[in-house]
Amino acid sequence: MALLGDDLYVANRTSDNVSIIVEGAVRHVVPVAENPSAIVADPESGRVF
Repeated sequence: MALLGDDLYVANRTSDNVSIIVEGAVRHVVPVAENPSAIVADPESGRVF
């Protein structure tokens, strides 16, 4: 998990995606490469890796 501003990003290993949670609800699901296991936010750039 990574927090960037008020948004929480969660790597979902079994479904190969990242959930973006805003105000306590899943707002977006982004497909990513197989088995994402880590996620990090860079508040300076506003990016999540």
